[in-house]
Amino acid sequence: MELFHLRYFLAVADELNLTRAAARLHLAASPLSRRVRDLERELGAPLFTRSARGMALTAAGRALLPRARDIVARVEALPGALAAADGHPVVVVGMAPDVTAAVRDGFLERLRAARPELAVRIRPGTSAELARAVARRELDLAFVHGAVDDPGLSARRVETRPAAVAVGHGRGFDDRTEVALEELADLPYVSIRYDAAPSVYRATGELLARHGVHRRIELDTPQTPAT
Repeated sequence: MELFHLRYFLAVADELNLTRAAARLHLAASPLSRRVRDLERELGAPLFTRSARGMALTAAGRALLPRARDIVARVEALPGALAAADGHPVVVVGMAPDVTAAVRDGFLERLRAARPELAVRIRPGTSAELARAVARRELDLAFVHGAVDDPGLSARRVETRPAAVAVGHGRGFDDRTEVALEELADLPYVSIRYDAAPSVYRATGELLARHGVHRRIELDTPQTPAT
């Protein structure tokens, strides 16, 4: 069994959607699906159920999940442990999949330039789990997407990306280049069903709701079945 198989399993288990997991891993969905099938054949048990409604972990998948997390975490800790053994201080940084390469690479370059003696270990994960890991002091810091609600943590915004809204002609927004969220409160809002989707969708829905913009129509997110 290869370590990358477990990494792929964890990504799919977190997302329960091959398309989103593949994007997180910078892969196409089809090869990711094949890798999951390879792991299932090697273990001799299905890890996910697949249907038109989406994916879910089987009993075997649920049993593997904490063990896979532990194995991957232990392997990822090895460089830091070796660096510590050589007397090099180690900093562990969480990195959510929503964080752009510009932010990640810029931070690492500046850190290495300022503190070349540090050994840097990157721990990937969802924004929510990384924030919890910082609170438990398992990570030194983490780059996450969306608001951080834990009062025990401090957060600083390092990047803002623009968002756009599509509104039909004749609704009072023609030729507008900016719009306040409160102005959209009376319009029917169509959204994907983000309750079980990644943090970016939930954070967007919560932001809109705080400004009086509520979902009126809900669409199921398309699932890509494993092949």
